[in-house]
Amino acid sequence: MPRHMQVARRCTGKSRAAQINCRSPPVRGRLGKYSLHISQFSLTMPIITQGEDKMRRILIVLTAALFGLVVVIPSAQAVSAHFIRADVTSVTSNTLTVAFKEAGLGNSLDSVTITVTATAECINPGSKHPKAANKESFSASGVFSISNGQATGELTVSAASISPPCSPPMVIAWTDVVVSDPTFNDSVSIPGTFFP
Repeated sequence: MPRHMQVARRCTGKSRAAQINCRSPPVRGRLGKYSLHISQFSLTMPIITQGEDKMRRILIVLTAALFGLVVVIPSAQAVSAHFIRADVTSVTSNTLTVAFKEAGLGNSLDSVTITVTATAECINPGSKHPKAANKESFSASGVFSISNGQATGELTVSAASISPPCSPPMVIAWTDVVVSDPTFNDSVSIPGTFFP
């Protein structure tokens, strides 16, 4: 009798699962010292080798790292402090007022410290410096709130303590005016000489 007829006769009358196992006996193989048994049922289950598992873990780590870069890079780029505007708005006999606007501060801080420094020189109407001691550097600082990544305000620098005093007809002239933000290491110079 042909072999396929022998198999069909041997499997007749058995349950469906038994018939499948009867017609398709398990395939036995060897992986090192461990035996591997594969039937029609086990073929539906994926076999993950050690190398595939390692590769899957590497892909998971790389995906997490790329996701971290996507999150971190925009945050870092969001902070790019720079002064949009810095102008001298007023000069009196011994004061200098500067208005400013700084942007690119991000949203991590509620306020920022701004400093204005300038050199006060006591000169006569002929623009001569009568005494070296009549040239001093002065500064003023203030804390300004941040809104939508920007800070605006004004600061007034006073040279009332210049020594010896600058008395008429001599006047105080301001030079080397610098507006700075020490928190974000940002600064801008205002060129020129400013008289009352």
